[in-house]
Amino acid sequence: MVKIYAQFDSARRIQSLTALAAPAEFELTLAAEPGSSVAEVEGIQLEEAEVRDPEKLREIIALHKRVEAFPRVRLT
Repeated sequence: MVKIYAQFDSARRIQSLTALAAPAEFELTLAAEPGSSVAEVEGIQLEEAEVRDPEKLREIIALHKRVEAFPRVRLT
């Protein structure tokens, strides 16, 4: 399974993407610089081989300029 994380600014513009091939139960938290947020991206499917292709990530950024919803959190 490939997980994709988007780093974005306060105007919800995507600054960078991070893709990671990991088991489905894998959880990750990325630290962002002040003024930025990070959220896991849903709805984009990548194959493990595509994670190594920076052009594929550039293509995703070219098609998706902004983050539409802020990350959901669950407090327990």
